[in-house]
Amino acid sequence: MPENAAFAASPTPSADSNRRLGWTVAAIAVCGYASFRFLAIEWAVNPQYGYGWGIPVLAMYLFLKRWPTRPDPQPFRKPSFLAAAAILLALPYLPLTVLLEANPDWRLLLWAASCSYVAALFMALAYASGRPWVRHFAAPLLFLLLATPWPSFLEQPLVQGLTHQISVATVECMRWFGYPAVVRGNIIQLANGDVGVNEACSGIRSFQTTFMLAIFFGELYRLAWVKRLILVAGGLAWSVLVNFSRTSFLTWLTASEGPEAQNRYHDPAGLIGLGVGLAGVYASATFLTRKASASAPAPAAVTRLPRLLPIKAVVITIAWLAAAEVAKEAWFRSRQPQLVATVDWTVQWPAATEGFKEEPLGEDVKAVLRSDSEESGVWKRADGSEWTMFFIQWEPGRMSAPLARGHTPEICLPATGFKQVGRSGNLVLNAGDLEIPFSSYTFLGSGHRWHVFFCIAEDGVARDPNMDLSEENYLRELAPKRRLLAAWQGKRHYGQQVFEIAMRGYASEDEARRALQSALPSLIKRKG
Repeated sequence: MPENAAFAASPTPSADSNRRLGWTVAAIAVCGYASFRFLAIEWAVNPQYGYGWGIPVLAMYLFLKRWPTRPDPQPFRKPSFLAAAAILLALPYLPLTVLLEANPDWRLLLWAASCSYVAALFMALAYASGRPWVRHFAAPLLFLLLATPWPSFLEQPLVQGLTHQISVATVECMRWFGYPAVVRGNIIQLANGDVGVNEACSGIRSFQTTFMLAIFFGELYRLAWVKRLILVAGGLAWSVLVNFSRTSFLTWLTASEGPEAQNRYHDPAGLIGLGVGLAGVYASATFLTRKASASAPAPAAVTRLPRLLPIKAVVITIAWLAAAEVAKEAWFRSRQPQLVATVDWTVQWPAATEGFKEEPLGEDVKAVLRSDSEESGVWKRADGSEWTMFFIQWEPGRMSAPLARGHTPEICLPATGFKQVGRSGNLVLNAGDLEIPFSSYTFLGSGHRWHVFFCIAEDGVARDPNMDLSEENYLRELAPKRRLLAAWQGKRHYGQQVFEIAMRGYASEDEARRALQSALPSLIKRKG
């Protein structure tokens, strides 16, 4: 049968067409799983991206909404060009999946995987029905990209900045009503308790969700582009206003009735705020749709069928993805025997020190950390300095590294009112015969200069005796070179533990480092 015989006058598909269509849908599903499965870790770790689970369903719904108004297919005239482009797009999948297996939180590669999948869908549309369908279905396909977390350079300053401004506005509001309050980062301090704008490290959780829904409703109602921009801008402003109202209510409740009242209403207020925020976006979308509804597109009179992908091409695609998965597993399994358990140490708390006090982390903090165990304590030393120590552990698993990496001092401390003023690099301190790698920071907070020493350790490192432990700790700071090294060494899913000490009362970082080196042998011990 000639290649274009399917475009006869009758649009009724044959049995062969139905079979090829089934294979095509299977390939789309397999490719989608291969591209988005790493995103599922971010959806689970970061609550603000939890809506990602529903993005494929919403995208399919938008696609089906556009289906009745689709234009007649005009298949791409050079399928060989598309085949070559598809091969070039598929070849990087193997190194990409290896790198993401070792670095599931590398957002640059998450975007690469998402864009590759969407690009493959566009090429399949171009092959089947040409430019008319590519233009017609572009919005539902691009909507899939909203499942990918925002780049960190955009997310951190924007969301955290808005979160801080909500805290500042809430404090001003409380002062108008006669309640003394002070803002410290994203924390509001009252005379009888503290209130966080959501969790200090997380920012405005509904912000990204509102952005996604504004785009969804704009496409669902086929709004003009100007109205879509108005809907997005208005939705984000509404999200900030709702979060301000929620924070003001919880702050007033804490100031008037105490922290127990805040604990009782924290979750219900969050759910109500989310519902009000989403309802506002929906109401705005329906308002903007009123004048456009009369001119809704009429169903198209389609006289030709699209050209379906050859079964051979679909089978090759699925086989390549399966082969890449097998090769990835073989790579990591072959490298893992070269790794040895190195986290053979734990902490011993200075309980006998006068003034030592355990400070259990709050339930809201534990919910954010999602750790398997967490301890913290505070004490004063004879030299007049004050020390705060944290020890947090995550058991081996796919989410252990992303969770540990998401709670470093430069992320969490600024959200609680500390200002980073120094970063001294990496150092290795000795605890008897143990070598502990640290990253060193200097912060200003609560009227004091704080020196913070931070260590993330994991269950295995390369056996290479020349490995510099300060470089190994730097790997946790996510420099691209270190991420590549992790994949090369075959490191994945290892348990993580965070050891952090913040101290005040020392004039310089060198003085604080010497004090830590002196005390470290009494704070660290071997397991068992």
